[in-house]
Amino acid sequence: MPKKILLITLLSSIAWTFATAALPASPAATPATNDGKTVFHVDDFGAKPDDAINDCEAIRSALKAAIEAGPGAQVVFSPGTYRVGLSEKELAEKPVQTTKAFNKRHFTYFDLGRAKGIHLKGDGTQLLVTDPRAVLFDFQGSLDCTLSGVTIDLDPLPFTQGKILAVNRNARTFDIEIPDGFPLLGTYPWLTFGPQSDWQNRLIIFGESSRENCDRARRGVPLLQYEFRPRLNSVRDILSFEKTGARTFRITSRAPLDEAVTAGRTLVYSSKVGGGPLIEAGGQNVRLEDVTVHASPGFVVSASSADNLQLKRFAARLKPGRLVVGTSDCIHVRATRGGPRVEDSFFEGIQDDMFNISGNPLPINKITSATEILVDRSVNSAINRGRVAEGDTVYAYAVPEARIKGEARVLRLDQPGGSKAPKRILLDRPIPGLQPDDLLYSREAGNPGAVIRNSTFRGGLRSAIMHMAGDGTLIEGNTFENMHNAIALRQSIGSTYNGQGGMVRNITIRNNVFRGCHMRGVTEHINHPDAAIGVMLFPDSTSRQIDNVLIEGNRIFEPGVTGIWLSNVTGAIVRNNEIVAYPDSERFSGPEQPQRRALRIHNCENVVVDGLVVREPRLDLAAAISIDSASSRIDIKNTILDIGRAVKIRRDDNPPLKPVVTRPVKK
Repeated sequence: MPKKILLITLLSSIAWTFATAALPASPAATPATNDGKTVFHVDDFGAKPDDAINDCEAIRSALKAAIEAGPGAQVVFSPGTYRVGLSEKELAEKPVQTTKAFNKRHFTYFDLGRAKGIHLKGDGTQLLVTDPRAVLFDFQGSLDCTLSGVTIDLDPLPFTQGKILAVNRNARTFDIEIPDGFPLLGTYPWLTFGPQSDWQNRLIIFGESSRENCDRARRGVPLLQYEFRPRLNSVRDILSFEKTGARTFRITSRAPLDEAVTAGRTLVYSSKVGGGPLIEAGGQNVRLEDVTVHASPGFVVSASSADNLQLKRFAARLKPGRLVVGTSDCIHVRATRGGPRVEDSFFEGIQDDMFNISGNPLPINKITSATEILVDRSVNSAINRGRVAEGDTVYAYAVPEARIKGEARVLRLDQPGGSKAPKRILLDRPIPGLQPDDLLYSREAGNPGAVIRNSTFRGGLRSAIMHMAGDGTLIEGNTFENMHNAIALRQSIGSTYNGQGGMVRNITIRNNVFRGCHMRGVTEHINHPDAAIGVMLFPDSTSRQIDNVLIEGNRIFEPGVTGIWLSNVTGAIVRNNEIVAYPDSERFSGPEQPQRRALRIHNCENVVVDGLVVREPRLDLAAAISIDSASSRIDIKNTILDIGRAVKIRRDDNPPLKPVVTRPVKK
């Protein structure tokens, strides 16, 4: 090449280098920094709020870049609404079932399984999910990740609702009208009465509460009147529908209609869309802060094996006009090694337990020697098959007598027969009397140190807190309103049911307020005592395996059958609690024998009741304090019992554990 041409080429190259160096780099390729943290803004990857276009792939790209950048990286959202939906390619690769019931989720929108130290950060941001058949965020396997500053809603919804226009009891039909803003019956597979309306779907009738039918605390809120869903049958087995107008439908029942099906009331039909969560938080040290959810299919947050999960200013909140947020449990926690911790949060509109915390059993396949046990090969990998590690202490739980036979330390956990063989546990000593039908639980994976503090639980259809396994739990400073049951410490004898069970011990329930928390005698539920605070074995047993419970400084207004129910407990202190009703509070009709007990003690020992105040003027109160003949060493002192003509302390009181289900008296 001639020297002149070479010189010109070289000068041109140098000029281009300096010119391009002055230009800004692509934001997607070179992320910004903020306080020394690497920031990936989803807008720089092609997402755009408020444009009604699916932003899922752009958000995935930003998340992938942040995960590759490592701890400290942030994925940042702008104010506004981002739409998140499934692509045509995803639906083509994994066709959604149309002829069978849903049995699992096929998709995940945002997978954080490899993420470490990532913060997804919104600022007045809404994520609008356009297909409920996918998990929105999956934190399983993540470490130290945070989601904050976002609101989540669904369109279409996993539920619908409408007013009952007319009822024909002879024909077993009723007509409904679905207002704008709710999906029509049959529009989506999960809102049919066909094959995909599996037993998890629910059809419920709500009525208006007023002075005529409810306590002060419940007046002015929607009131559950009736549920069509049989526990183990599908809605499709008993109901069918036909469209009669643009937004009207006629529903036909194979069975006679309950009297609760009345014109003017509201029908809600909801689906779990195959189960699974909106947010799978099963990682380590996952934090959900300033997150609000308006709608969710199935669990709002599932946290199986989620160590040290933290929820701060988390809300499941109804949108105006809606009666549902979540169609299953709101927070569902199993077998953690620490926590969870829930503070300053708000929960309403949940159709099952708002907070459900349990253990997972280790089913025994075979006892090969006194210290060698084979367990299911899916242990530590499946939600219903337990969690254990070398060095853990496991205890043997005898079913159905609800007795702990003994415990031992795990020396080794391996799988010598290969990936398809059972796993083997080697113990440091024998557990006396161990049988193949016993269940093993790890104490370390039993939810130690959970905290539920300064939060509000309102208007749920089951328990606010269903606590089935935990050691050292603190429930403090919360407000419970209009719940069927506020706190249920329930150690399950039938622990194989849904894989839920474990030990309940060292629990503190302190300085909480309860208003109108009871079942009203309308829909008695076998798992949930009609009590503001219920401590029990399920079902009942002579065993007293629940130990060391402190119930202190709580105020209970307008309880149902029972204010505080202690059953199967060894060692409890009930101190400085107040239970109050009013003359115009709800009363029960039916049997002449009064049913109510302000404090009920059943099959307990070593219980101290100190400073209890009961102000209960209702005529259907049987006793302020009821103690059955099986209980022993019950110390009662410093009480104020303003109860009219009822018995103050009734000993050898043995009423049925499950009271007669009655309708409330109209006043």
